[in-house]
Amino acid sequence: MDVVVVVNAIMIEKMLINNQISFPIMCKPIQAHGDKSHDMKIIFDVQHLNDIDKPCVLQQFIDHDGFLFKVFAIGQNNYHIVRRNSIRNLNTYSSRETISFHSSEVSSSQADHILLSSDPSIIITFDHTLVNKIAQTIQNIFELNLVGIDIIIDRNTGDYAVIDVNYFPGYEGITDFSTQLFDLCQHLLHIS
Repeated sequence: MDVVVVVNAIMIEKMLINNQISFPIMCKPIQAHGDKSHDMKIIFDVQHLNDIDKPCVLQQFIDHDGFLFKVFAIGQNNYHIVRRNSIRNLNTYSSRETISFHSSEVSSSQADHILLSSDPSIIITFDHTLVNKIAQTIQNIFELNLVGIDIIIDRNTGDYAVIDVNYFPGYEGITDFSTQLFDLCQHLLHIS
C-alpha cells in the first residue's frame, strides 16, 4: 500500500488527478478502532477538499444501487455472504455540500439513514463463485482465518469492488458463528 502525505487541498487535488480518482470521494479514517474510526465523509468537489480529516484513506465513490455484500470468512473456504443496505446512488444527489456520517448508520442490519436507498424495486444479484474467489484471495493475501470483506457492484459497469477489509468483524447475521469458531479453533489446534 502506498502512503501519501498531503498537507493541503491543492496537493490532494493533484493526487486525485494523478490517480484518476474522480468525485464524489469517500474519506475514511486510517484508524481502525476507537471513537472516530467509523466517522466518514463524502466529498463532492474540489471546493470542499478542506473538509477532509487527515490522516485518511480516499476512495472514489461508486454508485452501487444502495446495497453491499458483507462476506464473513470463518476459516478457509467457509464464507457467509450477507446483503446489507448501503449508501444510495449519488448521481442524482443535488447538494454538493460534504456529507458526514458514521458507517454503522448506513451498513448495519438495523440501519436507517437519509443516505440509504429507499427503492425496494432494485434487485441485486451477484456471482457467488466470484465473491468466494475474491474472499479467498483477500484471505490469502492477509493470511487471516477470520475476516470481513465489504464488496459492492458498480451500477454502471457491473464490476465488483472491495471497499473495506476488517480483521475479526462482528459477524452480525451469522447465526451459528460460535459453533463455527469453535470448530475452526479445533481444526487449527488439530483437536478432534
